[in-house]
Amino acid sequence: MSDSSSVLSETSLPVLSLGDRGEAVTQLRQLLAKCDRNFGVEGILVSDVFDIQLEAIVRVFQYQVFLFQDGTVGTKTWQALQADTPIDMPVLKLGQHGKAVRQVQTRLKQYGDYADALDGIFNRRTEQAVITFQVEKNILAEGVVNAVTWHQLSQD
Repeated sequence: MSDSSSVLSETSLPVLSLGDRGEAVTQLRQLLAKCDRNFGVEGILVSDVFDIQLEAIVRVFQYQVFLFQDGTVGTKTWQALQADTPIDMPVLKLGQHGKAVRQVQTRLKQYGDYADALDGIFNRRTEQAVITFQVEKNILAEGVVNAVTWHQLSQD
């Protein structure tokens, strides 16, 4: 039996959006407050209303964990909140291309480790930027974007 402060089980996770109320919203706020990121939700934990401020915080969280930023808390957002890390992200390495590579390039550019075009192509320059980032974060510097690197890219 769980107490009222426990996280909702995966089977009972409702989709939440602007205007919703209730215990699930309170638990959403609690999960956001426990994340490694600073969302400033500590002062708004007492509310059980999904207001515009909470929607903005959810969008920031979704951005940080590489989810679509719609401000709605669905299955993937709940999973990422509970894990406090990006979920279902591909392993990326030299020669690959696509949206996920562009997301890595964008985040590396924000960190100052990548200065080239955001073209979605995992070339040698992208690989070197990944290695530089991995060295800075004290993680295995192999130039491959794995779960550990995705997690580090989602911080700050």
